[in-house]
Amino acid sequence: MLFHFKRVVLSEKFPYVLIQSLMSLGAGLLAPVLVLYFRNATLGLHEIGLVMSTFELSMFLFEVPTGVIADKKGRKFSMSCCFVCFVVAGAIFLHSTDVKGFLLGSVLQGFGYTCISGALQAWVVDRLKEFGYENSISATLISGQQGKKGGFVVGSILGG
Repeated sequence: MLFHFKRVVLSEKFPYVLIQSLMSLGAGLLAPVLVLYFRNATLGLHEIGLVMSTFELSMFLFEVPTGVIADKKGRKFSMSCCFVCFVVAGAIFLHSTDVKGFLLGSVLQGFGYTCISGALQAWVVDRLKEFGYENSISATLISGQQGKKGGFVVGSILGG
């Protein structure tokens, strides 16, 4: 019984931790070169700070509304929106030549990030409850946060 418990919990925990880790790995890979990219696009340091703070502000503003979207439209829909937003934001960053384009990309990227942040956690909680492992929810969410931090650290080192 104990072996079965560990096998199911690990199989339900693994995708969550992996997704958290890979998303942060990607962000970590970009972090060291992002300022250089913006500088190459002729943005000043003040404008770079504005673009980066716009991303953080958009995550703050969209967290609750995107949670409502996930609750009403479903978590798969919300996570799909995240990936679409990331692709479109990436295209905007790639083709932008001024601060307005980068601000738009940052808002879209922040919206996309909030589409997945709560939906992913809710998904793993639902899966653990489905298998009767409510007592593993906290440990799984903590593992996800550790994977998130670890992914960013590894990505930052590799990106540098």
